Amino acid sequence: MALRNLTAAAAALTLIAAPAAAQSVSAERSAEPVVSQSQLGGSSNRLLAVAVLAFGVAVLFLTDKNDDEPVSA
Repeated sequence: MALRNLTAAAAALTLIAAPAAAQSVSAERSAEPVVSQSQLGGSSNRLLAVAVLAFGVAVLFLTDKNDDEPVSA
């Protein structure tokens, strides 16, 4: 039981000390100037079309009419 309490105390001390230690480090960071535009952007028309199609398919599946007759009737 003493080992369990010691482990819990060490974990609590670590949680308390970590933010203070991280805050005390003074790291000067500067922003890198933008040289060109990102090539990842592209057109969002395809993404919009896929989202609308997925929404339509989801609506079809969720609003499917249950015309099945119960077996126990």
